Amino acid sequence: MSGDLALIGATGDDDASGSAYVFRFDRATSAWIEQAKLAASDGAASDVFGISVAIHSGLAVVGTPWDDDAGSLSGSAYVFGGLSDCNGNGALDACDIADGSSEDLNGDGMLDECACPWDLTGDGVVNVLDLIELLFSFGPCDDPNDCPADFNEDGFVNVLELIELIDNAGPCPGFDECPWDIDGDGEVGSSDLVSELQNLGPCDDPANCPWDFNGDDVVDGADVLALVVNFGPCP
Repeated sequence: MSGDLALIGATGDDDASGSAYVFRFDRATSAWIEQAKLAASDGAASDVFGISVAIHSGLAVVGTPWDDDAGSLSGSAYVFGGLSDCNGNGALDACDIADGSSEDLNGDGMLDECACPWDLTGDGVVNVLDLIELLFSFGPCDDPNDCPADFNEDGFVNVLELIELIDNAGPCPGFDECPWDIDGDGEVGSSDLVSELQNLGPCDDPANCPWDFNGDDVVDGADVLALVVNFGPCP
């Protein structure tokens, strides 16, 4: 599981070639809704695709131990992207891209309408942490090809980027508006902080690590700071 998404393997599907199903939890109805069926593009009987699965941040990995691509029972792993629903229309991003209802001009698997370049820390929300990151980058870019705070790509980080970041403060499109509320009581408070501190270090299961807000598979000071900055009632 990852957030509101669950991935379930079905190794016996289609003569045991196997498949995996993506479900999304609908908070309005408290029900799990099937979103997609994943299968190997070159699947064959008895491959048992789906015997192992993992999903995190809209990216899924599915194991196929009896695949023969590199020799008898050599096995394979298949990676699928676009499994989030960043625009909230009830369809997976990959489906929006496939049917042409949304664009992905740079081919990164994220809908262009959901791009959030102001989230410099990668935690899904534009806040004071991103502001600090931008201020530390003020001035000419050392490498214009690797200068994420230069939103207008003019080779400088200046007041124009500062204004743009402030104008876009808040959760990125499709982002859980209150991920720091670990215990789900509607408020980010001391119990959430205690839980965060108890889980410092590498995530045991990166696909199920709610304390890792920036998705780097490690619960560290950056995640603790993000939680503290957002203390108080959830939006």
